[in-house]
Amino acid sequence: MNDNFDEGLWCHSEAIFHYSNKNALDLQVEYYTEDRSLYFSFFDDSGDGMGLLFKFESSLSPLLDSITNSQDKLSLENYKQYIKQWVEIYPNAYVQYDDDLVLLTLD
Repeated sequence: MNDNFDEGLWCHSEAIFHYSNKNALDLQVEYYTEDRSLYFSFFDDSGDGMGLLFKFESSLSPLLDSITNSQDKLSLENYKQYIKQWVEIYPNAYVQYDDDLVLLTLD
């Protein structure tokens, strides 16, 4: 997406962070000011993983701190424990299923 921006093409998110961790996951965070949301996704090379959307009212610092602190530890084996932490910080969270967003609950 940064290549699109560098080439002068339209980009709909205001900030993007991309990171590859030691567990062979590609992590991406996209920040959208228009609807006050943060999209976080993590996938391995085979396409396994997920996307999460967090809608927020106040500061993003607690969520970003938690994501940053877990970025090197996150894996497809332990991601549920981190999702629980993130949803406790911002309960207005959605998981992406195909093209739909479904409210995430901790049940």
